[in-house]
Amino acid sequence: MTEFYERLGFTFTKQFVKNGGYFYRAQFNGMELVIYKSTGAKWNPANFMIPKLQVSIVVVGLDQVLKSLKEIRFIPAMDPTEMDGALRAIVIDPEGHSVELIENVNEAFSAA
Repeated sequence: MTEFYERLGFTFTKQFVKNGGYFYRAQFNGMELVIYKSTGAKWNPANFMIPKLQVSIVVVGLDQVLKSLKEIRFIPAMDPTEMDGALRAIVIDPEGHSVELIENVNEAFSAA
């Protein structure tokens, strides 16, 4: 699952999630990449299906990133929502993969 990104220079650590599944986390050239693997698809209260595989990217300026993506007609799956001290949004990339965009709210405020 991580081989493609490892060949691009990422080095991953594997971490387990309490509710099942695991994720791989890596940092490279100032960017953090997280690949989340669920033990199975589940439905949340909003009736949104959580994918079995999701890529997460930490960004600076989530609102600006989303505005830029709207220009190329991305498919939004979850509007920005604050969870666990971070602002998160999920979009579907052109190939149909779920991509979580994360802005650390605490870092954003401390940098100001």
